[in-house]
Amino acid sequence: MEHLQYFDTGLLTFFCAVIFWFSHQSALPSLHLFPYQDKIVHFGEYAFLGFLAWRCFRHQVKRTELLFLLSLVFCSLYGALDEFHQYFIPNRTSDVFDWLADTIGSGMSISIMTFLRIRQQQHPSV
Repeated sequence: MEHLQYFDTGLLTFFCAVIFWFSHQSALPSLHLFPYQDKIVHFGEYAFLGFLAWRCFRHQVKRTELLFLLSLVFCSLYGALDEFHQYFIPNRTSDVFDWLADTIGSGMSISIMTFLRIRQQQHPSV
C-alpha cells in the first residue's frame, strides 16, 4: 500500500509541474474554435488535477468530508497561484474566470470520487 501512496504523490507532483510548465510559456499553440474554449480546457485540466489530488490525499485523510475539502482547497489554491504566476509571464494574462473554471472542474471530479467512496462504504458489495 505504501508504494501506491508514493505513486499517487508522484503523479500529483508531476501533473502540478506540467501545469506550471505550460503556464510559464509565453504562448501556447491552440486552435481558436469557439469563444471561451479555454475555460473548457481549464475545467478538464483541473478535473484531472482534482482526481489526482483526491487519490493522493486519501492515503493520509480517512474522513470523507475532510478528504473532499482538502482536495478542493488544494486544487483551488493551486489554480489561484497558477493565475498569479501567469500575471508575470509575457503575453499571458491572469483571469479570475480561469481560476473559477479550475475550481469548478476540480470540484466536479472530487465530488464524483467522494460520491463513489460514500456509495462503496454504504454498499461494500457494489
